Amino acid sequence: MKYSIVLMLLLLSGCMYDKIDSREIKVFNNSNRTVFCIISTNDSVNGMAGFGFPSQYNNTYHFHPILPGTVSEPNHKPRFWESLEERSESKKMRLFIIDNDSVLKYGWEKIMGNNIYTKKYTVSINDLDKTNWKIEY
Repeated sequence: MKYSIVLMLLLLSGCMYDKIDSREIKVFNNSNRTVFCIISTNDSVNGMAGFGFPSQYNNTYHFHPILPGTVSEPNHKPRFWESLEERSESKKMRLFIIDNDSVLKYGWEKIMGNNIYTKKYTVSINDLDKTNWKIEY
């Protein structure tokens, strides 16, 4: 009985994996500065429930830097881009670029609390399809 339950769970989890959206935004950092990228549903850097909020364990933010001249994906992505787009203000997602100098100067708490960012891109899935899911900064 236990083995059949485990086998069923493995089969179901395998089926669910196929349903997760595999598209990823690629951020090309063509600047000479290290930056971070955050996805949001509105015009607030802190507008994405569950994406980029402080860790429940230590109240720190976890974003990976995008080094100058490199390509990276935002740390967090939705399971389904269409669901995120549907929930987004004006049906457009926001990608915020935040310069590392701002992080060093203000810290993540102040950046999130005061909506501090370097550049904002407002995009739909259709916009991303046209650019092959690439954003150049």
